[in-house]
Amino acid sequence: MLGKLLKHEWKEISVIPCVLSVVLLVLSVISGFSFLGIREGAADVSRFMTIMLWLLFYFALIAVSLGITIYLAVHFYKTMYTDEGYLTHTLPVGGRELLWSKLIPMAAWSLLTMLVVVLAVLIFGSMGMLFAGREGIVDMTAIWEEIHELIRQMQLMGGSSLTAFIISMAYIMIVGIFNGPMMLAASIAIGQLVGKHRILGSIGAYFGIMTVFQIASQAVFFPIMIGFEGDNPLPLLTGTYFGIGTVSLVVTVLLYFVTEYLVTKKLNLE
Repeated sequence: MLGKLLKHEWKEISVIPCVLSVVLLVLSVISGFSFLGIREGAADVSRFMTIMLWLLFYFALIAVSLGITIYLAVHFYKTMYTDEGYLTHTLPVGGRELLWSKLIPMAAWSLLTMLVVVLAVLIFGSMGMLFAGREGIVDMTAIWEEIHELIRQMQLMGGSSLTAFIISMAYIMIVGIFNGPMMLAASIAIGQLVGKHRILGSIGAYFGIMTVFQIASQAVFFPIMIGFEGDNPLPLLTGTYFGIGTVSLVVTVLLYFVTEYLVTKKLNLE
């Protein structure tokens, strides 16, 4: 039954995020071509339009990420705690299965959104370097030399340190994929206990959870930073990422059990 719920939820939830993702990728290509507008001899109007496109692309990155997050939160609320939610809870499945059928697609779109944003930035940056180098605006040879030098310096810092750093980055990113949706779901589940002010309660719960998370993260970060010695920053970054990632993992697990309890034992659809 969970498989059927996931299939239905994925189809229902994916339309708007797909549209927003396509729009962002198209805009990244258009913005990439805009680098031609800053070539030598280009008109002032062309340069102005180029800058406007860059700003539009920058704000689009933020808007798409934030828009998809808000959409996922609203969808979870509507399908769990409104009249539509009443129909959802009449299905012959338990609260745990319903919760998983919501959280898994949300986590999947959290990952996909991150990948789309990274891809859009890569497209924009690659096209910018291509056109800027072709027009002689930047010295591509010098840029590649700087990149090679950076890689060489990182290798000199120690292969094991670099490997641990990469693993720590992957760890905190993977945990973050689940942490974000779990915070949204938990906030909404807590907010529905506030009676007639459930939306305000959800918003307040979200900021409360974020505050606790930030305090816990800082409590992990400062001892690592104070105890750090040496010139190689990779161990500091690695320890920080592993520490904050672990805090995020613990918070995610705790929020899941709180949300599951509220969905199965304290459901309020009035």
